[in-house]
Amino acid sequence: MIKQLRRRFVVAIMASALVLLVTVLALINLIVVLTMDSSTTYMLESIVENDGVAIDVSSDYRDNVLNYLNPLYDANSLGAEVSYTSRFFYVRFTDDGQVVTVNTDNASTISSEKAKEYAAAVIEKGKEKGYLNIYCKYIIDHSEYNGMTVYFMDVRETILSMRLMAVVSVVIGVLGWLGLLVLVVLVSGRAVRPIVENTVRQKQFITDAGHELKTPLAIISANTEVLEMMYGENEWLTSIHNQTNRLSSLIKNLLVLSKAEEKSQKESFEKVAISDIVSATVASFSAVAQRSEKRLYAEVQPALNVWGNEKSIAELANILLDNAVKYAPVNSKVELNLYRKNRQIILETTNALVPGVDVDTDRLFDRFYRSEKSRSRQTGGYGIGLSIAGAIAKSHKATISASIQDNRITFTVVFRLLEI
Repeated sequence: MIKQLRRRFVVAIMASALVLLVTVLALINLIVVLTMDSSTTYMLESIVENDGVAIDVSSDYRDNVLNYLNPLYDANSLGAEVSYTSRFFYVRFTDDGQVVTVNTDNASTISSEKAKEYAAAVIEKGKEKGYLNIYCKYIIDHSEYNGMTVYFMDVRETILSMRLMAVVSVVIGVLGWLGLLVLVVLVSGRAVRPIVENTVRQKQFITDAGHELKTPLAIISANTEVLEMMYGENEWLTSIHNQTNRLSSLIKNLLVLSKAEEKSQKESFEKVAISDIVSATVASFSAVAQRSEKRLYAEVQPALNVWGNEKSIAELANILLDNAVKYAPVNSKVELNLYRKNRQIILETTNALVPGVDVDTDRLFDRFYRSEKSRSRQTGGYGIGLSIAGAIAKSHKATISASIQDNRITFTVVFRLLEI
């Protein structure tokens, strides 16, 4: 149990930390991208406004853009040299599309022919501003009286800086997450120990109380039988006798549930012929169903095996079939099916519901839950049987569920197929 709780504790903490870490890194990198994009856009627009001449951005740019986007910028680090270090070029066209000017003075690696190709590609895209590729930003200016000018800026260094920051932040984030994982694993044992100890004490109390109650219940039952022999049967003695039997059965079920939840039988897991177990269970309930005036139909696929405990699986099948026969209306049909589907073995029981009964399928496997108390008292139910079934299924790493359709309830247990 402590291993399972530690695993859940670690998974919960690390999943939450991962979500938080991804969110923080995404926000940081998004802010950086938006800041860098605004910076390059402002720079390129400034060049456009000054007809392709670099300007001093020491005051205007800092006050209007940088301080707004990032107050951590050093005001004295920005000056006229910032714009002069930018690599930009432009191509000017006449109104009829003829190239009249190609200026690549601030982009020595770009030839006039390459600049013309870039300009033609931008015009073909039909967008006034954007990126020609990852590293080249452009704006089309129509302020000329005749024609237009396409301005380009090389933002390679900016993009590379953003990529480097993204990689570094991810690496630091992963290392931090792994460090937190080690720390959480180390402290998880201490964190879940109080829960484990409390659970163990609760189960030990159930076990001890169950054993302690057996003796007085046995004495009460024996004294009741003696009184019946001395004074004959009457409604009071019969009531005492019935309630004593009910209490003894309840204690027995609580002990079974406690053991099932402890998974103490896991050490004795082996290959189990579930087809034979279910067939034997069906045979034992045939007479019960007939006496109850209910029709039992079963289809059991032969030679199916699972890995588990034979007694536990027999108890599981017994609980499900007993529940179906017990709560099905008179003259109704009860069905049981065991079959293979892909790499799974599915055990199903289906029975009709009594009209007007409201069943909460999400709570059916809770302890002491009964859909109708009066009906459960008449049938002897305590609301524990399905809890035991759920615990047995969980100990076998199987899933158990309930569904209602057309006023019929179906319990489904899905095992893993054992192929030998």
